[in-house]
Amino acid sequence: MDRSETGSTMVGPRGFSITTHSKDLRTGGHWNYTMHGPDGTNYPNKTQYLEVKEYAKLVYDHGGKRRSAAPLSGHRFILRE
Repeated sequence: MDRSETGSTMVGPRGFSITTHSKDLRTGGHWNYTMHGPDGTNYPNKTQYLEVKEYAKLVYDHGGKRRSAAPLSGHRFILRE
């Protein structure tokens, strides 16, 4: 995967990097990744994709590092012309 596929160019605070462990960008899919802080601290993350419509809509829950964790935040992006 290149940087555009991992999302590492658009996710996370300045100075952080991202390692993607698995990513399935479709409704019901997930993204498991680790954010690496500038101080060397690792932050495991999991995102669950709830609704994906190519070039139109992306709805996901960001559930943190535990598989069983309740969502930490939900996001909805709707693209319109």
